[in-house]
Amino acid sequence: MRRTAFAACPVALAGEGTSQSNAIEQARPSTLGAIDVARLTARQLEVLTKAVQGKPNKVIARKTNLAEDTVKAYLSAAFRSLNVSNRMKAVFKAVQLGLKPPPLALNAAK
Repeated sequence: MRRTAFAACPVALAGEGTSQSNAIEQARPSTLGAIDVARLTARQLEVLTKAVQGKPNKVIARKTNLAEDTVKAYLSAAFRSLNVSNRMKAVFKAVQLGLKPPPLALNAAK
């Protein structure tokens, strides 16, 4: 039985002394949207997390050592698990289920 890491991602994104892979291993199923989230594999969740951060597929592929087509396949599988039809809806639903987007960075330099 695979474990879901959705509940741990906000901790990993916040950088609270744990790597994302450790947070994934220690995760417990989220009570909000547990049915959708339980269907995501750790790798699908990792790719979806990077999509929530606004990273394009090419960058996600580089950061995860995957082929760009593999990233697309993981995202498509995540879309099906979340019962959505596109990236925007998947990101929106992931945030609704508790995956936190990164804080906005204000660029003071001109």
